[in-house]
Amino acid sequence: MADNTQRQKRLEHVVKSYRGDFEKAWNDYVKLCEAEGTTPEDLLTNVEYYTKFDFIAVSSVQETILKYTLKLKRSHDDKEDEPTKRRKFDDALAQREEAQSQRHGRSCRGCGGKKFMSLTASANDGNTFYLPSGLEGEDIDFPTIPSICEGKILSIEVCIDCGRLVGFDKDDVRRAIVAYEEQRAKRDPNDDELREEDYNLLNN
Repeated sequence: MADNTQRQKRLEHVVKSYRGDFEKAWNDYVKLCEAEGTTPEDLLTNVEYYTKFDFIAVSSVQETILKYTLKLKRSHDDKEDEPTKRRKFDDALAQREEAQSQRHGRSCRGCGGKKFMSLTASANDGNTFYLPSGLEGEDIDFPTIPSICEGKILSIEVCIDCGRLVGFDKDDVRRAIVAYEEQRAKRDPNDDELREEDYNLLNN
């Protein structure tokens, strides 16, 4: 490893010749120090900050500036009390939700809310459902119900402000249920996918 005199000259050369490559990072670090009321480390002139590097390059300076920037940010975060941290988290979450809502460009038809939760599940077996008429389905595909399910897929989107299902239309759902029940009534009761009690229920 070169002695400190040679390394010091190398650092001076890098800073003088390639400062533009890390100028922004350095300025950001200095501004952060000013905001925190602390003196910036002498990263551009003191070779002692570069002892871990066998050869001082532009990347060495960039890495060192980043290291001390992150160190200062962590120190700042540790000083914040829990209410402040929680407020920042809530603000960030609200901004993300607002951005997501703007991307979708829609709001809940029930309450005007803009926060939605999506749930999707898929299964080849174990599907079970119960319809208002008493018709049951077990280990078979779901009926096609708008905004709720179809085949092996259950997929809903819910407004978390009022609980309304996105896209739910009661008239469409009722028509879909009636159509499914009529279809089931026409099927052979010996069909493995149709339980006999379901068939009898529909034909009594």
